[in-house]
Amino acid sequence: MSQLLTTPTQAPAFPDQGDTDQADRKREAHRTRLRALIEALAYAGAYIDPSGILAVQRLRQAQEEEERNGQR
Repeated sequence: MSQLLTTPTQAPAFPDQGDTDQADRKREAHRTRLRALIEALAYAGAYIDPSGILAVQRLRQAQEEEERNGQR
């Protein structure tokens, strides 16, 4: 039996971009770990309250702002 072999005739659509590719990989790895953590928590039956997460984030921002202003 014979098989038809073909080779691409065009350059890749997205050429390597060096350092930005590495930064993208790091970002994607972080997202993957975060997604795995969230999925594990959901599997374990954990309830995630979005309003609580927002409150913690606002508190952290307020503390950082106080530290920047030297009020602490």
